[in-house]
Amino acid sequence: FIEGVKNPHSCTIMLQGSTDHSIAQMKDAIKDGLRSVQNTIEDEALIPGAGAFEVAAHVRLEQFKKSVEGKPRLGVELFGRALLTVPKTLLENSGLDMQEKLIK
Repeated sequence: FIEGVKNPHSCTIMLQGSTDHSIAQMKDAIKDGLRSVQNTIEDEALIPGAGAFEVAAHVRLEQFKKSVEGKPRLGVELFGRALLTVPKTLLENSGLDMQEKLIK
């Protein structure tokens, strides 16, 4: 391995696996990851993940529901609550305290 090269412009990724199938899956995963980085750089845009959109939409709907009257208000409230399913599930699966984190 050659390391510490000044101004490197390329690199080699070496894969090792027990079967051709596992190597093919690793290649696909690396290509997908590199494509994501390339798209982020080219588009100069990034969409937050891990339930960030859902939490932001819930907060906005909580504000919006104050301007809605009657039965539609209940619909807005229920939809806002339903959006929290994704972040709640992610928090629960990660072992964090769901209630504590959602309050923040």
